[in-house]
Amino acid sequence: EDAPHSEGVRRTRSAASKQRVHIGRAEKELEDKGEYSWVGDIRARVSIARMIARNEDEFRSILKAMGLNVKNNSARASRRDWIYSFDDRPTLRVSGEKMGLSFGKEHLLHRFASDPMGRLADATEREVFRIASEAYEVGDIAELRKLSDAVSVCEALGALSIDDLITAERRLPRGL
Repeated sequence: EDAPHSEGVRRTRSAASKQRVHIGRAEKELEDKGEYSWVGDIRARVSIARMIARNEDEFRSILKAMGLNVKNNSARASRRDWIYSFDDRPTLRVSGEKMGLSFGKEHLLHRFASDPMGRLADATEREVFRIASEAYEVGDIAELRKLSDAVSVCEALGALSIDDLITAERRLPRGL
């Protein structure tokens, strides 16, 4: 009797994890009300780290500097993934793929192993890290979110510099 229910749950999780970014219903409701979402907070920090890290060690170090831990999920899990949690609130944790495929271990390790395309230029990486670190130190979650959104736009457009953003803006239809 439990098998159909289990299979339905598995299908739901699989569908969510196939999305590049997945925002759950509860998180969306909180965001719509302008309230704090700890999953959104973790996602923002991971978004920043994945754009400026060149390898797994840097990724973990950047997240540590922003107050997050990264651990492997259970050996019993069907897929190998990372679990992200806050240093000061370890019970608030979420797996990478639960936030979307681009936050999962497999995707990120592949990204680190590939060529540097899609990563910000060195000076930009340092500046993003400086801003993120300062925002984290003073507890400015809104600033981290804005930075994460900006980095996500750069990632989506393949923009590595201001010139790339200007070029992308020129390609937009007028009146937008």
